[in-house]
Amino acid sequence: MTRSSTSPAFRRPTRSSALSLIAAVGLACAAGSCDRADSAQQTIDAANMSMESLSTSGSNPAASVKFRKDALTNIATKLKPVAEGNESSQSQAASMIVARAKAGLGQLSARDASETEQGFLSQITITRAQLDQWVSQHSTASALLSYDPAKDLADLDTQAAAKFAEAGTEQAKKAKQEQVVAEIRARSEQSRAAAKTERDREAGIRKQAEGLSQTERESYIVRAAEASRAADALERTAAELSADASKEAPKVDEIANTVDRLQKQVDSLKRAKDAIQARSAAAKKNSAVATTEANAVGSKIKASLDTLAQKREAAGSPTQEALKQYAGAVQSAKKGTTSSARDVKTASSAALGGYQQCIGDIYATRARSLALYAGALGAIAQATPAVPGASEIAAKAKSVVGELEATTKDGEAAYEEAMAGYEKAIGSAGDAKAKLEQVKKALQELKDLRTHTVKAPEPAPEKPTDAPMDAKPAADAGKPEAAKPMLAEADAKAVEAEVRAMVREVAAAGAAGNMDKVVAHIVTKTDADKAFLLAAIPLGRAAKSLDAACIAKWGKDLAGLAAASQVPSVKGNPMLGMLATMLGKGNGVSTMSGQDVDALAIKALSATEAEVSTTDAPTATKVVKTDEGWKISLPAGSLGNPMAAQMMPMFKGLTDAFTKAATGTTEGKYATADDMLTELSAQLMGAMGGMMGGPGGAKPKPPGGDTKPPAPKGGG
Repeated sequence: MTRSSTSPAFRRPTRSSALSLIAAVGLACAAGSCDRADSAQQTIDAANMSMESLSTSGSNPAASVKFRKDALTNIATKLKPVAEGNESSQSQAASMIVARAKAGLGQLSARDASETEQGFLSQITITRAQLDQWVSQHSTASALLSYDPAKDLADLDTQAAAKFAEAGTEQAKKAKQEQVVAEIRARSEQSRAAAKTERDREAGIRKQAEGLSQTERESYIVRAAEASRAADALERTAAELSADASKEAPKVDEIANTVDRLQKQVDSLKRAKDAIQARSAAAKKNSAVATTEANAVGSKIKASLDTLAQKREAAGSPTQEALKQYAGAVQSAKKGTTSSARDVKTASSAALGGYQQCIGDIYATRARSLALYAGALGAIAQATPAVPGASEIAAKAKSVVGELEATTKDGEAAYEEAMAGYEKAIGSAGDAKAKLEQVKKALQELKDLRTHTVKAPEPAPEKPTDAPMDAKPAADAGKPEAAKPMLAEADAKAVEAEVRAMVREVAAAGAAGNMDKVVAHIVTKTDADKAFLLAAIPLGRAAKSLDAACIAKWGKDLAGLAAASQVPSVKGNPMLGMLATMLGKGNGVSTMSGQDVDALAIKALSATEAEVSTTDAPTATKVVKTDEGWKISLPAGSLGNPMAAQMMPMFKGLTDAFTKAATGTTEGKYATADDMLTELSAQLMGAMGGMMGGPGGAKPKPPGGDTKPPAPKGGG
């Protein structure tokens, strides 16, 4: 219930309609030759004046609640003998005033119930937030532990070993090339040495020829020329070999660069391996922390449920008092419906319809609260992993569902009585026809509430089951499209209808924030994909809870508040806008909850496969029919990979930040939206900080031991 003056649960007759009713009864008294001097009539007149004095107008300020209760009780008490008297006209007049007095008392009691009811509804929001925290943190803990890095580490080892072997091969090629260059240079040096020998021999011969006659020197000159020609040839050979060596030497540098590049790749792969190992260790540590924090939430949920039960019980007394007073008003108003005077009869019927409508409104408001209560209890009872005391909570939910069923039926009966009263009053000067339409609408809403009421839940098992995410597709779901027979038009339409029904269920679950139900409709093909999804879902749930809290508190979602903020630290934080976009759009799974399901394009590929196209997703989403029904099929590797594994620990920090902001917003921690955004901005940046750099430490060694390829040598 709310305290709004426009709330139908606290409807009160207007002063003009009340005066019309009094005038009608007065005319009846006059027609019956009432003696206005007798005591009964004096009591009626005094009661009329008292009722009018309680009306709020420019000359009549609002009286205190206690004063009004005392005055209304006094009026009803004093008029009771007259209302039960034998004089029909006076009895009817007194009964109508008693009805107004009791309705006034009912209104005051209903307002008392409203305050308690409002606190009850606020407590449900807090309890729901705590449940989200329980599920999110346990899901995060599970996701952090579910990723096994063994395969990724083995892949990195395989790649590193291959690069290491390639580096060894290149190192051998480098050594061989260095040998080729050395041999050429050695031959060049040998030729130079031989040329020098010939030059020395030439010089020796020429020296021997000194002082000899021309004839004697002739043989020496010939021998010296021969030595010179031999030296020239050897020097040419040395020069050619040196040129060949210069051509071969750069190849050594090229191979050396290749060896260095391969060695750096080996080192990079080793660092990636160390990073995954470090992240895996951090994930285990964070999982333990998340589990501890989640378990602590369990006691908060129990305390919150205890508070809910207390508030539910506290609302019962004023609500029953309000119903009692309105029921008394109904009984008193019924006397006027038997009057022979048409005006009195019509006015009484209109008043009777109004009182019954107030009773129906009280039941309807209570039913809506009980529906929320039953929904919260059901969600907690079925949470995975099981909340402490899940069986008792499930039993309580069953009891509340029963109470909800009875309340809606009582409300429907009251509305039907109200309709009967208004129908008899149609044609009068009042607005009975408009009120009749109003009651018809309220009655239909109450019937819809009962039709769609939550069922009594079964408690969650002690250990969560991941069957929905590991569901095996039907035998022919993995066949290539070309191998499948074409569907007949009727069969294709049947598949389309089944898929659309599944998408509608996913959309409804997403809109309601029931991410567990969304996940139950998803099939993943790898453990890494499953781990990433389990880690990302709590983040999406926490973000949705914050959006809902922001809308309830400030009328805008998180993205809208961030866009409107003028706080420098908020405007300068790219994370707020980026996360709002990332969590609001993306693949087909995330966008289905925001689509007009009837407008989605669904293409039947076979009896067990189809594609769903959404306006926000760049590609169609594949769906397959499993033994458990239609599921959304995520391609292998679409979510899980080594980089994703490194990101997963960040999700917990983001999830915690969103959850804390949602809880704080709901509990009134922040005076303004900017206060919340400033704190959230700092926490988001803190959560992302751990992803900005890799782990430190000594330079890793190649796989397979301490042996590394020899460092490249320069040639020249």
